[in-house]
Amino acid sequence: MNKSKPSNVAQFDQNVFEQTLPQISHYYRQSLLSSSETIQWFNERLETKKLCLPLLGYANRTLGNQLLSPRSKEGQLLRGALKRLGILKPSGHERLSGSALVLLHCGSALHAIYGERIGRCSGHCSRQQWLVFQSELEIYKPPSDLKTAYLMAISLQSKYEEANHA
Repeated sequence: MNKSKPSNVAQFDQNVFEQTLPQISHYYRQSLLSSSETIQWFNERLETKKLCLPLLGYANRTLGNQLLSPRSKEGQLLRGALKRLGILKPSGHERLSGSALVLLHCGSALHAIYGERIGRCSGHCSRQQWLVFQSELEIYKPPSDLKTAYLMAISLQSKYEEANHA
C-alpha cells in the first residue's frame, strides 16, 4: 500500500508552508506584543536587556479563531495541512496553545518553532514543544531550553543576513 500523499495534497501543503506559516508567525508575534506579561516572562528567562522581538511570539489560544471555519471546504483543507505540519493537533486544537515561542526564521521562511508552556500544564501536556518545518537545517536536535532556542534563532537570522549582504 502506497502511503505517500497525492501530489495535489503535497502541493497544497507546500503552499500552506510558504504562504500561511509566515502569516501564522506574524500572528504569534502580534499576540506577544499585546501581552506585556509574556514579554516580562521572556525578559526574566532570557536575562537580556533588549529582546529581539521579531524572533519571539506567543500562542494565546486564539489562532483557531483566525482560520477559516472548519465547516467550509477551504477551512477543512487549510486545517488539514496545518495538522500535517504540526501546528494543529489531530483534534484541531492549537498544538502550542499557551506557550511562549521562539520563531526560527531564515528570511520570511519559518524553519522551526520552539514553544515553552507558560503557567499550568496538566499531566498529559508537554511543557516544551519543538516543531521543525525545514529538515535540511542542522537543527534536528531540539533545544534543551528557551535560552538555547533563542540563541539558535539569533544565530540563524545572523547567518541569513550575512549571506544576503555578502
